[in-house]
Amino acid sequence: MANSLREHFTISRELEYFTEAELTKQIGCSKDKWAITLVKEMVDNALDACESIGVEPHIKIVIDSDSISVQDNGPGIPENVITGSLIYSSTISDKRGYVSPSRGQQGNALKCLYAVPYVANGEQAQIEIQAHKTRYFYRISANKISQSIDIIPDVQKGDFVENGSFFKIHNFDLACLNSQFSQKNRISTKQEFISLIWKFSLCNPHTKFELIFDGDVITYPATSPQQKWTLKDALVSHWYSQEQFCDLISHNINIKPDMSVNEFVKMFNGLKTSAKQKEVSDKAGLNSRDGLKQFVIDNNGKQDIDKDKALNLLMAMNQLSVPVKPEKLGLLNKDHLKKMLNGDDEYSRVYEHKQSKSKPDYKGLPYTIDVVFQGLDDDSEERYSNYILCVNHTVLIDGRAYLRFGNSLYSITEGTHISYNNPVRLLVHITCPYIDFKDKGKNDIYLNESLFSDVKEKVALACKAWTKLQKNKTREQRASWKQEEREVKEQEREAKRQYIYQTKAIKLIAEDAYTKAAGDINIAAFRQVYYAARPKMLQLTGKTELDDNYFRKLLRKFMKDNPD
Repeated sequence: MANSLREHFTISRELEYFTEAELTKQIGCSKDKWAITLVKEMVDNALDACESIGVEPHIKIVIDSDSISVQDNGPGIPENVITGSLIYSSTISDKRGYVSPSRGQQGNALKCLYAVPYVANGEQAQIEIQAHKTRYFYRISANKISQSIDIIPDVQKGDFVENGSFFKIHNFDLACLNSQFSQKNRISTKQEFISLIWKFSLCNPHTKFELIFDGDVITYPATSPQQKWTLKDALVSHWYSQEQFCDLISHNINIKPDMSVNEFVKMFNGLKTSAKQKEVSDKAGLNSRDGLKQFVIDNNGKQDIDKDKALNLLMAMNQLSVPVKPEKLGLLNKDHLKKMLNGDDEYSRVYEHKQSKSKPDYKGLPYTIDVVFQGLDDDSEERYSNYILCVNHTVLIDGRAYLRFGNSLYSITEGTHISYNNPVRLLVHITCPYIDFKDKGKNDIYLNESLFSDVKEKVALACKAWTKLQKNKTREQRASWKQEEREVKEQEREAKRQYIYQTKAIKLIAEDAYTKAAGDINIAAFRQVYYAARPKMLQLTGKTELDDNYFRKLLRKFMKDNPD
């Protein structure tokens, strides 16, 4: 058998991020949206970092002709997270594996941050990170021959950022993400970034946002505290399924092999005291001081978690702790919303705000819903943001919420008569410990039937006046169209009543047509009579054409009936 001409190539997974196709999957949007999505991810991380230590967030975003940067006042990104983010064979995250109302759980924001500049311009990416008085400057590129990532580090200690983190992409212009980019596109892109930060401010009243775009400064000040469940809050056992709980145990064994059951249980809400921990262990039939390794079993030669033993522990924790009330997740601040949406002229526009706390049948998880409907002026320039979907106090870029039923998708806005160009704004904000995202881009979300029904109900209530108005307009428009149709038909009938048949018309015009055609010599050919008669015949009969053969028959009959 002849040898194959094809070799078996080995492709390194390190390079996957450094292709447009893979980055599109990881970021969840087309290339022209990469920059705004990355900024969104960096703002998410900054908010989480600040909230993890209980400080009022101050986030600054700077975008100019050759760079993008994001800075916060949080605890500062740890060195191990920075170095770990440069390893493309694994992800690192302080949210993944935990069930909580967090903003994101993919752990890929920094990896994408490194890859985007390289893929966008095909050259070396230059990334700067500052934290804990240390400056990390990385020159990153993909070596397609060796199938590896080339990283040239430059780490310096000095008078850099002490509190918080600073991220910057150097030598990066937004134009490299769009081949059709122009000054007009830049103005439109600027408006998109302003809209993004404005939306963040809507659901984060405790945060000061500062956006500097090409030197123009836009500031949204913090106005009030925001009740929410943050990373510094305890875990909640009631939010975990058996599978998620087993995963959490395995993650903890992996990083802390000697962690005891007491230490593990202590992480959960309502179970912080030694007495509670012992009671939980006794109820689950465990030795509280023994390590988590007691959950490890041999499963066909592979290590696994004893699911029954883990379930016993989870059930004991649930029975001995109180479920978290939905309001602890945080409803939006009404006064802040009114100020952000209406400004000083709050009574000149329609404004409806509906809130809801969870019903107990959404996977056993608590949730809250805020729905705000706002009518705008007909000539308002604010329509670019007429549908805003936020989840757990973060913004979903062009996101939509659906009920997935078989192969069909149903939107929460169906039946509201709201379309893209309507002079209205609809804000939907959902908090929940678990959200089912469509893909890694974390934009479109799928709701189960219970939550979907509740959200759709609140949307319908908030939009009730608008929907009624639009239905009335539709009925009036249809009635107007029907009336116009009736009038047109009546005009056509009236016009037809004014016309006469050709057999009658020939009697009225034949003699005049012949006289006109014959002239002084009193002789005329048929064709001359036809042309002389045609204008008047068409006028009397309402026709657009006069068939010459039929006219010849009519004329002959007229001549026969009138020989003189």
